[in-house]
Amino acid sequence: MFFKCVKIFIKDLIYHTPKQILIDKEIESVKTNGLVHFTKYINKTSIEQNGIIGNFKKPMFKREKGFTWFYIYDIANFQEKRNIVLSKGERKEYDAFVVIKGLSDEQISRLRIRRETDNAVAYPGTLKTDDIVISKLQ
Repeated sequence: MFFKCVKIFIKDLIYHTPKQILIDKEIESVKTNGLVHFTKYINKTSIEQNGIIGNFKKPMFKREKGFTWFYIYDIANFQEKRNIVLSKGERKEYDAFVVIKGLSDEQISRLRIRRETDNAVAYPGTLKTDDIVISKLQ
């Protein structure tokens, strides 16, 4: 068990920064369903006005400075992604999620996915569109 945990930890460090571009199927899913971001509901007004702001928290690596983090929104795996996020430190306090749709082709081209572990998607900067919906977690 110990070695399995160490192996997972090392894999998470090596593959933490998403590097792969989205494939056509993923792009289509982003266009249809959008991206999901977990947060605190108290941030609702700021997110509606400014979008998902990069650099809100200190990055794990300098190369991730300014990144905003998401998952491709999919009802079938929403609970799994919610559980991943809520299992991590201060993120246990997150009580809301944001679905962001209407990304431009240029914004989509800048998305990167981390397929090696949890399929997290990163955007290098603040992500804002005209279609942002914030809901409380149940």
